[in-house]
Amino acid sequence: MRSSVFQIANSLTVSRLVAYLKLSDWMVADTVNRDWDVFVQANTSGEEGVEIALPKAERASGMNQYVAAALRTLAASRNEEIKKVESRIRFVGQDLIYIRNLDTDATNSVPLDLASIQIPKLKKLVGYAASAEKEARPHYDQLLSLGKTFVKDFRFGQTFEGSLGYTIESRPLGESITSFSMFEEEEEGTITILPPERRVVERILRGVHIADQAFEAGDVGAIVDNFESGLNSNMCEAISSLSNMGSMRLGVSVQWSPKAEASEDLSEKEVEVHNGHVQMLNVAAEELRRTQSRLVEVIGHVVGLTSAENPMTQGRSPKTAIIRWENRPDGRPVKIAVNLPPEQYQVATNAHARWTKVRFEGTVQKMGIHWIANDVSNFSSN
Repeated sequence: MRSSVFQIANSLTVSRLVAYLKLSDWMVADTVNRDWDVFVQANTSGEEGVEIALPKAERASGMNQYVAAALRTLAASRNEEIKKVESRIRFVGQDLIYIRNLDTDATNSVPLDLASIQIPKLKKLVGYAASAEKEARPHYDQLLSLGKTFVKDFRFGQTFEGSLGYTIESRPLGESITSFSMFEEEEEGTITILPPERRVVERILRGVHIADQAFEAGDVGAIVDNFESGLNSNMCEAISSLSNMGSMRLGVSVQWSPKAEASEDLSEKEVEVHNGHVQMLNVAAEELRRTQSRLVEVIGHVVGLTSAENPMTQGRSPKTAIIRWENRPDGRPVKIAVNLPPEQYQVATNAHARWTKVRFEGTVQKMGIHWIANDVSNFSSN
């Protein structure tokens, strides 16, 4: 164990360890020693917290020992293996998806013909999850441009011990955007629009959870009715193929980056996909192919505007308007987030200044407690 810990410590950069501590529940303590950073774990009980001390100079003598001690402390505080803590530090700015074959033999291997099927289906799963973040449809004839981009930017990571499994590494997470609460009666509180990298990973995991709930309830409608935030037909088919049409049980789990807080309905706990789930997914895929996207008209006032950079430049950061959706069928206004290009963002800005309503058409999806519009067209102001 001693040599293993020091080998792991030697493979990590101090800057990445410090970034992980700052993004997690560790605070920099006040100290008079300018040569050291002392991190204290957040503690609500009032008791003195655990400390991690690191020299500020990355090339300080004995740094490997300090990093190894930090690894041991983190492993103990999280009740995790040191290898797991290493993974959290190494991929501090990325989410990881784990897909594990549960029915391997004693060699922890699968036939080559199954592996040759699974790898392309991982690409399909990510690509169509990303396409749904551009425009939520029940079925796609081909990948959208965002799906193609994410297939290029997400990476195939190493397999892991215990059984043959695959790791998918997200691209580095962008920044979350915080804005207003959604419902009119909620005077306090905010909504957080997660970066697209996180939303893609959440969609995959949430879809697996929904499939599990559908199986338990014996109701395929749970999958079909939630394609806006879960699985589309293409993702259903990808998971079915990954399981070799149900003959290979799968375990699906994630490792969240501390850079963004995961949605409340999702955790890192592994979800099993077995033959019963696959049969449900196959039926859902057929129904979703026949389902038309629900295009709605949204009318309401602009109640919030957010842009992390010059709103009149294209840039990479989203320019988001929060619209009070006032013509909802149930009569209860909610706030819906809309990402807009610069020219439409200007329309929203002018409408907000004049307090006139805007209108647009698009597909809407509820992500946890948040509403988001996709495939927006005909955005205009009255």
